[in-house]
Amino acid sequence: MSVETLSSEEVRAALNAVERAHQKVSEEVPGSRSEEDDPQHWQDILEANAAAVLAELDHVALDEGYVVRYRFFERIKSEIRVRPFVARRTTDVELVRAALGWHPPPDSGSAAENLRTNRDAGLLYEHFTFTDSALGVLHYWLAMQEIWASAGWVHTRIVADQNHFAELVAGDDWQIEQSVESYQPVVMRGEQGAHLALLLYSPLERHSIGLQQIEIRPDKSIVFAAPIAVATGPRGYVG
Repeated sequence: MSVETLSSEEVRAALNAVERAHQKVSEEVPGSRSEEDDPQHWQDILEANAAAVLAELDHVALDEGYVVRYRFFERIKSEIRVRPFVARRTTDVELVRAALGWHPPPDSGSAAENLRTNRDAGLLYEHFTFTDSALGVLHYWLAMQEIWASAGWVHTRIVADQNHFAELVAGDDWQIEQSVESYQPVVMRGEQGAHLALLLYSPLERHSIGLQQIEIRPDKSIVFAAPIAVATGPRGYVG
């Protein structure tokens, strides 16, 4: 199994690509508060976002002639419950939408069991390819995070260098739980898939930085391990 470290510059470039996609969607798909409970509104925005992100992240690709579609279920406070899937661009997907049930996204902390039984590999992951490199793994994971569009991901930030980490934990109300030898994401690749380990900052419930390990299985499905607490700070936005 090969082990590679991604540079902070590579991470920054990938995040800038995602931000360009967000900007494009905000300019091209305007919305209003009156549409916030309209399923078609969210499906249109998320489908546009998926297409824009895939156009910007050049180490991951969707099979030619296919697009990412969504089924919207409900909005609960800041959480938008949706289910992404892939279909041919010309397919009428209303019957597919009607057949889908909701389950938590992979980063919810409760999705690992769901991945053993749901059909996400066939409905979503198997239609993607990514370059056989550490950067390809990062781009694929970022694309899937954007496509699942979880409430947690909206607020999450990747910490990829020591200066960023130091800025976040500078206050007296932060406590370091674990020492960190490297702040850059690490990718392990082998015949049984890939593993990505990186530091993620979240301001929800409690400001925190955790070492998150993600498995990308041979069928390209994604499983999150329980994060390792690296630093904890003050109370966050929720809870």
